[in-house]
Amino acid sequence: MRNPRIEQMIPKAIEVLQSEVANGGTTIPDKFKGYFASFGAAVVQSGLLPAVIFYGQKENQKEGGKANTGPQEARWKVTWCIYRLIFPDKKVETDKHAALKNYLLGKTNQLTEAEEMNILDAALALKMALRTFELTPSKKENP
Repeated sequence: MRNPRIEQMIPKAIEVLQSEVANGGTTIPDKFKGYFASFGAAVVQSGLLPAVIFYGQKENQKEGGKANTGPQEARWKVTWCIYRLIFPDKKVETDKHAALKNYLLGKTNQLTEAEEMNILDAALALKMALRTFELTPSKKENP
């Protein structure tokens, strides 16, 4: 079934992925395919806010560290890309990892169905846009 809202978001989603994940290039680490693919399942299983909180955690691991205490590296970019796609003109200087979470928690009223659908449509548009990039194998760390 065709969804014109998602189709309309895909060109902007490509731009967001290029600037936020591909660093201006055309390749993206393949781990992002899994991150974007599992976001929708997390929303279905837990709800939108818990999924956004889970994905929006900033990694606890120090650069070069081997501790496995935090979330996967850069998983927070999923929620950041969704936020950038929905709100392209809003400036966020710090706490990019928490931008979507802060937006949802800052709403005084419950999200309307249209607002929730807009977030889910953005996630799906990003998932589709990801297919236009070359995926490079992620580096495996040796234990």
